Amino acid sequence: MKHVFTISLHFLLALSAFSQKKPKVQPLLTDIRITLLGQLENGKQKFVLEYASDEVYECSNVAIVYELVESEGKITVKLQGKQDPEVCLTAIGPAKARVDLSHLAEGEYEFKTQYRNYAATNATLVVSDDTWKFVVHEESMITFNRPILRKIPKGTVWGKLEYNTENQREVASSFLQDLEKEQCEITDLKEGNYGEFYLRTSGRQIERKVEGEGWEMPFVYHYAGEFERLKILVKMYAGKYGDDLRIRLMDDQGNQAFSWKLK
Repeated sequence: MKHVFTISLHFLLALSAFSQKKPKVQPLLTDIRITLLGQLENGKQKFVLEYASDEVYECSNVAIVYELVESEGKITVKLQGKQDPEVCLTAIGPAKARVDLSHLAEGEYEFKTQYRNYAATNATLVVSDDTWKFVVHEESMITFNRPILRKIPKGTVWGKLEYNTENQREVASSFLQDLEKEQCEITDLKEGNYGEFYLRTSGRQIERKVEGEGWEMPFVYHYAGEFERLKILVKMYAGKYGDDLRIRLMDDQGNQAFSWKLK
């Protein structure tokens, strides 16, 4: 019995020492920006608010501590401060918190962020069949980067072509033509932020020069067929052109095809 007591005492002392080492929550004295994230997870698009401080810290994994309070038709995010990590990732970065609101049903919600004991954000969150949208009534120290996140419709494929020389432009255009031969159709999606991509124009987008890296040509299509057929096309171009044309292709179900992995 004496041995059991000794082991239990040692365990409690170790647990007490561990709890004392846990970093304390410290005041957060900086402006904050909210970004709407809509990444895919297991074939479903998430709706997440990322709070990030304007001030940067020596560790890139400093956390913003928060409490999420929900009642009928009301959502309040209470920011309580920042907390240093137990293990520092040695690169500068802002303090961050991610608040998952993917569970919200369609409708309107009164939305507030409480920061430093007062309401820093007053808004109406409108969840519809195609968007998550904040109608902002008041902002103080906390601002939205973009207040609208569009939902990715079923049957959407998107990606980007990258190449280092202008000579590969014809090859890139040829790949897009082959996508269209596989029944990829130019979309009528509205411009805006879709989380996984930002749509500036419908269908084929404008080629862009990337400083020091060559050119890139983003694209978005509607596609009702099997993704495997498009993956075979990517593999064919990968075998023929190698790294001269880098292809990224994704769809709304989380399928991916990267040319450098299919050679």
